[in-house]
Amino acid sequence: MVPIGRHRVSAPEPEPLDVDVADALPAGDTGCPPGLTSEAVRDVVGEPHPLVVAKVGDRVDPTAAEFVAAASLVVLASGRADGGMDVSPRGDPAGFVRVLDDGATLALPERPGNRRVDTLRNVVDRPGLGLLFLVPGITHVLRVAGRGRVVDDPDVLGLWEDPPPLALVVDVVDCFVHCSRALTHSRTWTGITPESTVPGIKALADAAREAREQG
Repeated sequence: MVPIGRHRVSAPEPEPLDVDVADALPAGDTGCPPGLTSEAVRDVVGEPHPLVVAKVGDRVDPTAAEFVAAASLVVLASGRADGGMDVSPRGDPAGFVRVLDDGATLALPERPGNRRVDTLRNVVDRPGLGLLFLVPGITHVLRVAGRGRVVDDPDVLGLWEDPPPLALVVDVVDCFVHCSRALTHSRTWTGITPESTVPGIKALADAAREAREQG
């Protein structure tokens, strides 16, 4: 049996293209129209409802913390030093992400994997992170943006009964609930019955607004 992270997979050689793309397009032409400006996008989409704007909190409030505690899957986006992006899933039994400092901080264990540690290496150079919390059977998700750092502090690693070798600590900047449209239309959780105690969209949005108003 080959240990994880030590094996190599050889990809087949790509078949040659029938058309030389460089010759088929004028210099500097990608074949696609230029992208819209931010202002043009807003003109097409329109302005968001004030309640949508107001539902963004600057920490994981107690209601959002209930959602985090129920989440067994987190999708984590980070930026590379060269300007590129990486997206990585994190999964463990529900409650594996710890909410600290009254919701101002999150901690995620770094479990053994393929040893690429793309996210951790990215955070060293570019600490900005985006996290998407998903609960099986629940179609709305919780979005968190923050700044991360990699730690090996025993006090942090001791937050888990089976301490990981490293942890990712995230200082929360934004936290808000995202609507159900994507997971509903994709039928991602078809056949899965959600836990009835998981906070709904209205409860999460109301809690975020109340937290903002209280300062």
